[in-house]
Amino acid sequence: SRWVKADNGSKIKFYIDWEFLPGSFSSIQCKNAAKEAFDKWTEITGIDFVFGGFTKTYASYGDFFGNYEDYEDSIIIYMHETQ
Repeated sequence: SRWVKADNGSKIKFYIDWEFLPGSFSSIQCKNAAKEAFDKWTEITGIDFVFGGFTKTYASYGDFFGNYEDYEDSIIIYMHETQ
């Protein structure tokens, strides 16, 4: 309930960083995998998530969020291949 109260029930945006997409998956497959995971979180927590789009951070998280306030309350996902 902490997050629901803090966000007044608004949806939390998540973005996927283009730079970190696994080579063996398309951008749509990555988006669908992330959405499926967030749907599971919604089932458990009641918090809603929405896909905000693809982005490229070009910097560390600290620098990125310090320079781009529009993403401040968002989640940015880096996806990687497993070895």
